[in-house]
Amino acid sequence: YGIAVISDSYNNKGADTSKELPTVNLDNVEDLPGILGSDEGRAMMEIVYDVAPGAELFFKTGFLSESDFAEKVRELADNPQVDIIVDDLSYLKEPFYQDGLVAQAIDYAVNVKNKLYFSAAGNFGNKSYESIFDPEANLSGPTEIHDFFPGDDSKYLQELTLTPGLYVIVLQWDEDYYSLGGNSGAVTDLDMYLTDKDGNKEFGYNWNNFGADPIELIYFRVKQGVQSTTTYLMLEKFQGNNVPFKYVVFRSGNSGQFIANPPVGASTVVGHNNAASNLAIGAVRWDNTPNWSTTVEGSQFIPQSSSSLGGTEVSETPVQQP
Repeated sequence: YGIAVISDSYNNKGADTSKELPTVNLDNVEDLPGILGSDEGRAMMEIVYDVAPGAELFFKTGFLSESDFAEKVRELADNPQVDIIVDDLSYLKEPFYQDGLVAQAIDYAVNVKNKLYFSAAGNFGNKSYESIFDPEANLSGPTEIHDFFPGDDSKYLQELTLTPGLYVIVLQWDEDYYSLGGNSGAVTDLDMYLTDKDGNKEFGYNWNNFGADPIELIYFRVKQGVQSTTTYLMLEKFQGNNVPFKYVVFRSGNSGQFIANPPVGASTVVGHNNAASNLAIGAVRWDNTPNWSTTVEGSQFIPQSSSSLGGTEVSETPVQQP
């Protein structure tokens, strides 16, 4: 069997001197240029070697771009020496509601080339919120904002209690993805802001989504030295439809916690990790398995709280790429 790993890098930190992978043919390695990779790819290959020491191993970096990642999947799928492909990557801008470039490449590898494909489910736990846009009049302008508390006229913003560190939130809604070759692109423009308790905008971005992709990102950092801080999330509709939407918290500070009211709790397996032909792998500590723990009953496994939850529905037919 041939097993291919797609991750960040293989030899940025000196893999050629490692004794963990004595059978790797360096002709099978397409590494990340430079020295910035953490060599997670090599670590994955060491595990693969421990499990299947007789397999021929391959490595390709998937860190250059989403389109390059998809091309690497197709190249490995076309390689008759490769039987299994695995990756541990996530791209923030991969579509939630459609099959993106990498998901389509995985379907090609599995359905056309008869490979097996495995991907990490993700490390985002249940830190996601999804709903259908419920318009509330915006007293500060002509736009509408999403009402997180329908029926309660005194509350309409989502309250966030945050600890220090970097936060990355990606919002998408169920409309046409122009970069996938869609006919029109988005016809709705949503924006995402942090505000005070009265809805006054304090931080955010305002991308023009008309005719483009239905996606908004927000990056921010809570300063070190504070125990916690409170802010509010506003979702604003500049123009368009009351669409299904979803946001996923890809980074949630140093603690990994994201306390919201109303709470998060939706699926976080999105993008190519959610492809129909992919086998998404969750995380379980070794001592939370029936083989090693006397506290686990029957065949039950206790997943890590950080392991992503599945259940995201891909609702639109993708534009097939060549």
